Amino acid sequence: AYDPTINYEGVSLNKIHKAKSPNYLFLDLTISRDADPGTFTIVFDTKGKKKLKYEYELKTRVKSAEEFQGFNSSDVIYLITPDRFANALSENDIVKGLKESAIDRNSDYARHGGDIQGITDHLDYIADQGFIFTYAIAPSSLTSPSMVSLFTSVYPINNGVVHGFVKDKKIVNQEVFSDQLVTLTEMLQSRGYTTFGVASNLHLCEEFGFARGFDYFKCLSFNSAPFVNKTLDSWEEKIKQSDKFFLWLHYFDPHHYFRPRVPWIAEYTSMELTQKLKLYRKPMNELWSLIPQFQEDPQTLSNLIALYDSEINFVDSHIEEVIKKYDFDKDVLLVITSDHGEAFLDHGMFDHGQCLYGETVNVPLSVKIPHQQKGKTVDQPVSLLDVMPTILTVLDIPHPEQIRGEPLLTQDGQVSVLSDRFLYSELEKGNRNMKAIFSKEWKYVHNCKGVIEKLYDWVKYVLKDEGRSKFSYAGHAEGLYNRKQDPQEQVNLINEEGSLRSKLKEQLFKWMNAGKRYPPSQIEVTPTQEIQEKLKALGYISEKDSLQ
Repeated sequence: AYDPTINYEGVSLNKIHKAKSPNYLFLDLTISRDADPGTFTIVFDTKGKKKLKYEYELKTRVKSAEEFQGFNSSDVIYLITPDRFANALSENDIVKGLKESAIDRNSDYARHGGDIQGITDHLDYIADQGFIFTYAIAPSSLTSPSMVSLFTSVYPINNGVVHGFVKDKKIVNQEVFSDQLVTLTEMLQSRGYTTFGVASNLHLCEEFGFARGFDYFKCLSFNSAPFVNKTLDSWEEKIKQSDKFFLWLHYFDPHHYFRPRVPWIAEYTSMELTQKLKLYRKPMNELWSLIPQFQEDPQTLSNLIALYDSEINFVDSHIEEVIKKYDFDKDVLLVITSDHGEAFLDHGMFDHGQCLYGETVNVPLSVKIPHQQKGKTVDQPVSLLDVMPTILTVLDIPHPEQIRGEPLLTQDGQVSVLSDRFLYSELEKGNRNMKAIFSKEWKYVHNCKGVIEKLYDWVKYVLKDEGRSKFSYAGHAEGLYNRKQDPQEQVNLINEEGSLRSKLKEQLFKWMNAGKRYPPSQIEVTPTQEIQEKLKALGYISEKDSLQ
């Protein structure tokens, strides 16, 4: 037990709150108006043992109490958790293969239903925060291909960046995109913008070309959100001194391991259950091996998803911190998106980079223009390739010839009338060379190597000697889904819609053989020992350095 004491004029210790955990002690202090700024010592007496001391800084008041503004809309964090809100689309209530077969909102552990449409139907103010594109598609379910496409507005099949994995403690087979491609950053830099970039993923490091066009760039390997913001803060003066600037922040969270982020985890599940299951400590390969248990026990799966949700809130809080500190909610063009999604047994799989189902390629996309007074929800299909031309259009900068996306907004901030177009996504990994084509209503997936994961019936055995799972991929070589009637992509209509399948397949193959190719190069990057340990913890490499 610790007995704290404080001896500093103007500061008094009112009350001590002891938590259940011996690692925490909460102190209520009263600070008088006459207290001088400075550092004082909190002494923790351990009753005869060595005393502990903690230096606490009392900073100068920036404002008087009268100057502080009360609660307003800027104090609100908008947290969207679709399964806990209004249920607008009944056709997505039940997910095939899970134990639950009905909606029961009176049970804490039953499926509650709810979806994005239900939110927008009842909470109009969600749309006031910017242009929210509810049907945004990533060009891949892997980070490297998606991010190159975002910065160049060229699909992976054309820019050549389609791989990137860890083997023998090295990032191998990841392509470096061609210098024939001009990046969004280079376009802005050439027009007088000071450019800043922080990436928290080793696949986005300088060696792979992601620093091109940046005046200030830092790759933090696989670090969490606080490190991203800390790096940004080291450039604070340079940013504030810039007449105009471009800033890219890439947050690695939420990413496995999914940690129970406080206080948000309490919104979704109990800490008692979280501590009991300890899913936040299990490497990805162990989660794969527990798939039968997750399918039998929805409560366990719900706890894993709760960890992921709390990670999203954790990142949101750090994004909010940046927006408020740098006044990015005012005269700034602000884009928030993601390079891929995450699977939680929606189709019998965990992780990303395993498939092209919606859970891994449908991503958030929000665009807020300077001085925007009212936003809008847009449900037309859009791609991450549209980000570059959107930014260039709003800033009245001509587009390079390479661009394959379209501007989502006009220069005066109106939603563009897009062409009647198809969008695409792709994944090349292991025994999968998958391509997908999207229209507003339909999605067709083709595996050029002839296999697509069969839903819920594909775990065959686990290789115990390597400590990671191996799976047999048996099933159809094609998938056809009605995105309006079946947004969860559970019903494969490949045999029912023969003519539509032929039309979409023909268009997909036409796209695959069209467009200019930009030949990439390949290098190997050897992470430091510290980074290798992080990669091992994240499940990217095993004790035997096997392929992830």
